[in-house]
This record gives sequence, C-alpha cells and structure tokens, in this order.
Amino acid sequence: MLVGAGFMAWKAWDTELASGRAGLAPGEALRLHRIALVELLLSVLAAGTAAAAGLSLRARSPRRRLGLATPAPPPSDGARPDHDGPAQ
Repeated sequence: MLVGAGFMAWKAWDTELASGRAGLAPGEALRLHRIALVELLLSVLAAGTAAAAGLSLRARSPRRRLGLATPAPPPSDGARPDHDGPAQ
C-alpha cells in the first residue's frame, strides 16, 4: 500500500507539472489539474489504509473483554435454572 501511495503521489506531481505546460488549451489544463487532484487523493487514501493496517498488526497485551470478572454463583434457594416452576 505504501508503494502504491508513493506511486500515486509521484503521478499526481507529474500530472500537475504537465498541466502547467505552455500550449495547452485552458480546458485541457483544467482536466489535467483535476486528474492530479484525484491521483493525490488516491495516494492519501492508500497511505491511510497502510497506516490502519499497520496499527492493527501491533502486539497488544491480553486483557479481559467487556469487564466480566467471574460467573455468578448458582441460586441458593434450591431452584434449578432450567426449571420454570411447577408443572400444570
């Protein structure tokens, strides 16, 4: 992803330089400028994706999830948890 981001940044730079050349029609220069902007945005998106992927790969210390400490003790009144009450 970082290589792709670098390539797109280089292409944006190259396209922007091409849009400033003399002899281009105004519409053509504007089109090249917009293409350079899209290439730069793709470069930023690829760099952001690479950064997010890198952060997800870092080692984390093991810890409990959801703050659950220990399971609750069984009820002390003798009722079974799978029994809803007297049969009818």
